Amino acid sequence: MHEPDPDDPVEILRILPTQYHHQFQAEYYQVAEAARQVGGYRQLHDLLRPWRLTALAHSDPGFEERLRQAIRADSADRADRARLARARMS
Repeated sequence: MHEPDPDDPVEILRILPTQYHHQFQAEYYQVAEAARQVGGYRQLHDLLRPWRLTALAHSDPGFEERLRQAIRADSADRADRARLARARMS
């Protein structure tokens, strides 16, 4: 049996959440046009790999919640650093 290529755009779309399909396809079509030239393959590869990893991350059931928590923690950390910087200037 033939194993699917994980960097195949069809495989990426299969596991990528629907809300990202339009962005992926727009970027893919733009880079795929460049990849028609012999030297353009690298650009296509460099686009597909991060999208595959993004799709894999989003396919993990707890990913969305962990991402929200990380964003909240980062925002709180930035706010704390800004308060400290203002306090030092006072």
